[in-house]
Amino acid sequence: MSTQRTLNLLAAAALLIPTAPALANEAAEVAKPTTEATAPAQSEAAVRKDSYTVKKDEFSQRIAINGTLMPAEAYPLMASPKRFTTLRITHIAPHASSIKKGESIVEFDLSSLDDQIESLEKSIELQKLGLKRSKLDLDATTKLTPIAMEETEAALEQAKADFDYLMETTIPIEKEEAKRSVINSKRNLAYSQEELRQLEKMYVEDDLTEETEEIVLKRIKWQVDNGEFNLRRAEIGAKRKLEVEIPRSIQKATQDLKRTTITHEKAKIDFPAALKQKTLEFESAQRSLAQSEEQLAELKADREALTALVAPVDGIVLYGDWSGDSAPPRIGDMIRNQQVGRGLGVHSVFATVVPAGKPGFIDAKLHEGWRSQINWRGGSGDADTSRYAVLAAAPQVGFGINIDSLSPTVGADQHYQLKLAINDGTEAFADDSLPPVNAGMAVTATLVDYSNPEALVVPTSHLKSKFENGRLVRYVVKINEDDTTTDVPVTYHRTANNQVEILSGLEEGDVIAK
Repeated sequence: MSTQRTLNLLAAAALLIPTAPALANEAAEVAKPTTEATAPAQSEAAVRKDSYTVKKDEFSQRIAINGTLMPAEAYPLMASPKRFTTLRITHIAPHASSIKKGESIVEFDLSSLDDQIESLEKSIELQKLGLKRSKLDLDATTKLTPIAMEETEAALEQAKADFDYLMETTIPIEKEEAKRSVINSKRNLAYSQEELRQLEKMYVEDDLTEETEEIVLKRIKWQVDNGEFNLRRAEIGAKRKLEVEIPRSIQKATQDLKRTTITHEKAKIDFPAALKQKTLEFESAQRSLAQSEEQLAELKADREALTALVAPVDGIVLYGDWSGDSAPPRIGDMIRNQQVGRGLGVHSVFATVVPAGKPGFIDAKLHEGWRSQINWRGGSGDADTSRYAVLAAAPQVGFGINIDSLSPTVGADQHYQLKLAINDGTEAFADDSLPPVNAGMAVTATLVDYSNPEALVVPTSHLKSKFENGRLVRYVVKINEDDTTTDVPVTYHRTANNQVEILSGLEEGDVIAK
């Protein structure tokens, strides 16, 4: 870059950035023939009031915007733990600091993570033991369930057989036995009574009763008395047997059979359900163990990843995500928040390492009022070679730029997103005596630096517009020599400082009305 060019750049950088002019959003209009409308004659004083004589004068326009140098290469860094998300910073490289490949960018207090890993390792050992016991329990239940089902089947069959035997054999025998005990008692009593009657008759006929015979008579009388008692007892016992004990036996046997039947039906549900429950408990224990092992693996992976947040290349640490086409917003908030002792957000880029040296492009925003002024029709070509940028921190460092892309419409902030390419071969990147130019630095980009010492200039207040034949027409009110007026279409492109440079439609010396 020549000395004169450098001085020109420095002079341009010192100029104030103008406010977007009110009429700058109007595109240059091509003059087209129109029918001149001649106004009725007025007094010379009325016509000449606020008139302006078109003349050649110096006209200059400069449009400069603020931008940010973006990296040609970017290595975004993100803390993305799967389990451990409480990241308290113990060390972090400052924003815009230099760093060597392999050096730590951020470090965390991982004592809580280590405690979780240790606790989970012990829990897994207990889960493994529990799983073994659950497997043994499941195996035992699997083998015992068929046996238990066979036992309940056998118990039911036995209960049915016992009930049938009771009703068909035992009860009839007991009824007959009760009846026979009464009959037998009656027979024994009758036999004893008959024997006593015969002996008494015999001894009366002999008219003599010896001592031995008295003894025999007593014994027989006793037998009769005992026989009478036995008969009463047999009658009472038979009645109880028939009316109480046998019905109770039948009732108990019926209940036992019902109970055994219910137990069997319940067993047909309980035993398979118990086996299913043991199976589910074993599977649940397996899943719990697998989940714990997965959690442990993720915690260990988190620890490894959180201790490996190092610089992938030599370069500069910039907070935020610099891998896109736009500089990250709210960098100041990140600088304030990403401090030792504070927490770091997860799953989002917290810093980017960019190689030092020539940046890739400039990220900037263009106010909608300046869109028509920058003389760029789109595409990769940029006809204007006078565009340049200077570092905000070092205005003596400048380099050529051109427009690479412009968003098709404005955003909510009334600005276009603008991407500026940096020209190759700029000596600012090769001159070691100049301050280094790196990504993340602020620049002032001059998009228009125009000057015409003999421009036809009119005040913007004298420029008028109307919609005619389907198009917008810009015109001025020209005062004729006979003091009549005519609407004269004009074309223009640039406006600055309340002045318009007229390209066609007027000549020097023309007089126009306001």
